[in-house]
Amino acid sequence: MVEPVSAVLGVLVAVGSGTANEAGKQLWETAGALVRRITGREVAAPATATERQDLAASIVAACADRPELLAQFLQLTRGLPGPPDWPAGAPPRLPSAPYVFTDRREILRGLDEESARPFRGRPRTVQLHGPEGIGTTAAVLHWGWRRADRFPDGQLYADVRGATPGETAARLLRRIGTPDDRIPPAAADRVDALRGLLGERRVLVVLDHVTSTAQVRPLVVPGPGVCTVVVARERFAGLGAVHLPLGPLPPRDARRVLTGVAGKAAVAAARATLPAVLDRCAGHPYAL
Repeated sequence: MVEPVSAVLGVLVAVGSGTANEAGKQLWETAGALVRRITGREVAAPATATERQDLAASIVAACADRPELLAQFLQLTRGLPGPPDWPAGAPPRLPSAPYVFTDRREILRGLDEESARPFRGRPRTVQLHGPEGIGTTAAVLHWGWRRADRFPDGQLYADVRGATPGETAARLLRRIGTPDDRIPPAAADRVDALRGLLGERRVLVVLDHVTSTAQVRPLVVPGPGVCTVVVARERFAGLGAVHLPLGPLPPRDARRVLTGVAGKAAVAAARATLPAVLDRCAGHPYAL
């Protein structure tokens, strides 16, 4: 089921993207008249992402006891060209997970719990953090593939290193299947388009190599079927996320990783030097 605010926001984005031409202006006149009827006041066409979000919330609140008006508003853009549906056939999936993986039971359990908890209006968000080479990306990819059935509409991955929210939104829209000529030129409109499209989906979004809250906060979609995992080196506040710190592997699991990569025979042959190797790697999966 589509979350009402996300659905209304999607209509506002679709209407607003065409206000520069005559047909778009006429559509806003129709939409504006309905908004006046719903809210009881004159409303100018929203020009920013914040204005659209606020107006969407106001429309939904005003329609709480008049669902027929909300339904009428959601029909405004029927027949207009918009972002494509999810790609036909197989849904988008995460990059391949490492073939050698061990331990991380607490991390996997934390991801399971947050992704399955009741929505109740609070976005399902996890921040997985740990030093470089500790395996944060590997852990979420392993979990995502194992829990693919929870996200039948797909799993989206973006390496956000050095990217703005608008740039990342454009990448994710392309991953979904939006052609370049349908991606809004303004960063805020790209984010709105992504939020409107994801709001009705059961989807996992993985944002990797995040360096600040501001880089991803607009991309956390408050949809009832959306789970967002933010992967970073440092812990930071402001996302309302469950924090899952990742540390070094214990010696037993470090040996399992090394055995999985090098093979039992090689590990057995290096028995004399193995303790020193494990000590130098310090439980870092990529060092192993």
